[in-house]
Amino acid sequence: MTLSLPNSITAKQLRDELHSVFNLGLPQGSSARKIAEQAAGPGQSYLRGKDAFGRAFQLLLALPDSNDSGQLRVKSNKGRTQAGSIVVEWQKAMADRATLFDEIGANGPTIFVVQVNGVDSAALWQEDQNKDPRVVKGGPGASLAFFETAPGLQADNIPDAAHGLFQTFEGTQY
Repeated sequence: MTLSLPNSITAKQLRDELHSVFNLGLPQGSSARKIAEQAAGPGQSYLRGKDAFGRAFQLLLALPDSNDSGQLRVKSNKGRTQAGSIVVEWQKAMADRATLFDEIGANGPTIFVVQVNGVDSAALWQEDQNKDPRVVKGGPGASLAFFETAPGLQADNIPDAAHGLFQTFEGTQY
């Protein structure tokens, strides 16, 4: 969405342009995040869907200098309105979400992968003296890697059946 034109937008235009906003990608304590979380509802990580964007639109309309005969004014003769600034922040969070989770990469479909290194996965299935799950800490080389890769189905069975079963699956269900 280009905020230079038009100066005002409808609820449908807002929803069509943004599609989905990752609430946690917005600065904590910001008006953009507060409004997105309030409109999305309790426990929701994303602002998406007709109803949520409808609530967001109404919250934005209530901001000073943002209501233009029922349309959302994003720009006035003084520059961007408060609502316009929030929409810009939402655009940034929308772009971040699409980059990570849209399932289409430069070479086709992709998945988001988290790789855990430096943790003894066999110890994950052991119990302590109180029969509680054992706390497992990473060693000096422990790390997390986040990356995008082509989907493929794989099943890792770690450790053996005597110590439990640890399975990971990657791929897309059709």
